[in-house]
Amino acid sequence: MTKQLIFDPARCPLDIEPADWVIICRRHHRRRRLLRLGLAVLLMLPLGWVGWRLAHPPPDAVADFQTAQQLFERGNARAALIAVKTSLRIDPEAGAARRLAGQIYLHLAAYPEAGKELRKARELGIADPLLDIELATVMLRQDQIDEVLALLEASALKQRAPAEWEALRADADLARAQTDPAARRYERALALQPSNARALRGLARLAQMRGADTEAQTHIELALREDARDYDSWLLKGDLDLAANDPALAEDAYRRAIELNPFRRSAMIALTRVLLLLNETELAARQLDALADIAPDNAWTDYLRAAIALQRDQVGPAAAACQRALLKDPAHAQSQLLLGEILTRQGKLEQAGDVLGRYRHQHPLDVHAARLFARVALLLGTPVQAMDALTDVARAALADPEMTALLGMAFLDSGASAPPAALLELLEPPAR
Repeated sequence: MTKQLIFDPARCPLDIEPADWVIICRRHHRRRRLLRLGLAVLLMLPLGWVGWRLAHPPPDAVADFQTAQQLFERGNARAALIAVKTSLRIDPEAGAARRLAGQIYLHLAAYPEAGKELRKARELGIADPLLDIELATVMLRQDQIDEVLALLEASALKQRAPAEWEALRADADLARAQTDPAARRYERALALQPSNARALRGLARLAQMRGADTEAQTHIELALREDARDYDSWLLKGDLDLAANDPALAEDAYRRAIELNPFRRSAMIALTRVLLLLNETELAARQLDALADIAPDNAWTDYLRAAIALQRDQVGPAAAACQRALLKDPAHAQSQLLLGEILTRQGKLEQAGDVLGRYRHQHPLDVHAARLFARVALLLGTPVQAMDALTDVARAALADPEMTALLGMAFLDSGASAPPAALLELLEPPAR
């Protein structure tokens, strides 16, 4: 192909030097190319804008809100949170989106964020009484009892849903250990609405606290019949099944709770402990991994890591995990007790006595701790401390042969002139 000439010598004017004519022709050629390019760009701009708009539609707060609702209903809470945040960036004054964000945060157990969004929804005019129930639930889970009472006093919930109002008010009483007022309010709630699941669950918890586990089981079964998707009811059922010495049923209940909400740690902790009780160490380790994903800095996570290590006979890692747990929460009772056992096994008796002594100061009626402390005290040559620990527990516990033997050894080692009253009662022959 012949290359097109930019400079034609035949067209060079007579009064212009050929070299200058070359420069002029090249400039003219460049201008023509730039002009053609500019025209092409102008023609392509509309097509490019249409393509970009198709690929990047304009922000739509309503569409993002609806997407968030659908994702949340399908159980994808984290993706729903991203979608509702996008909606709120476009329209920060959307009350419905604020409420949905609060509901998602509540499900994710992010209670400070949930409270903030739900309060904002109320300020933006959302007047649904169910919003007050959600906000009260957030406050209860943060132990903000005064705020709950203030909210309920000002809420229209008392007129529009009086049974739920009474049950929530009873929950606040129970959180303050006011069991009698709580029981009366739960009964009033059931008189207004016999199927109120919150009131039934509350009565179950009160019965459990009294040691009436059969009554508690009856109430919790009724609560689950009314609302089978309630996390707290399944959690309480698992606790009751475990107290009834049925860890398999407890495991099933805890798994149901986790299915309903995998972001709350209580059921995960309980399930891991049940699996350890069943000697399912590997299953417990996998469950612990799931717990660590949502609560990596919680003392319970390190405590359970210690318990799993101990079940694998890894005493050193178990002690280190217990110590990490106590750094995060020095009052974590289970870690104190387990560390005391580990230190005893390692022969570090003085440290074990110190740890178990601190635990017993907070839990003087714990029979297992009394037994451990008494063994350590006898090994350390302090039988009087062993006797004190053993006589603090209930007389029924002292009827255990091992406890009686420990008490007898402590008495003999102490050199006391007379045995303790608890030992005399145990040795006393039954009345005819």
